[in-house]
Amino acid sequence: MKTRSFFMLICAAAAFFITACNSNKVALDSNEWKLKTAEEEVVMPEMEQFTIGFNAQDSSIFGVGACNRYFGNYEISGKGKIAISIEGVTMMTCPDIDLEQPYFDNLMSADSYKIKNGELMLLSGEAVVATFEALVRE
Repeated sequence: MKTRSFFMLICAAAAFFITACNSNKVALDSNEWKLKTAEEEVVMPEMEQFTIGFNAQDSSIFGVGACNRYFGNYEISGKGKIAISIEGVTMMTCPDIDLEQPYFDNLMSADSYKIKNGELMLLSGEAVVATFEALVRE
């Protein structure tokens, strides 16, 4: 009887830990992401509105740059490998428009990604080109 109770306790503990570990996993398309760092530099206040989102149903991306909305596609190939293309951008102008093209270039230079501690990192080779945090809308 003690053996059976011990076995049941072990099974319950294992189920709890498996569930707890899986609940911390964040999927690429589970959030819209807000830019935190660009090329490992903390973003300037003017760049706090830069976002990216991923739609797994049609492999599309969407987001906001300095003042323009953009859209495009992404492709996942292999573990952590990604290719991003920007297909269209609205044509508004704003004071920080000069920050937008380098941001788009960084996105399109990414060839892999990691999600760690709730942050999305886009990498080009070994270099982190952008880090995002989950965007919480109020």
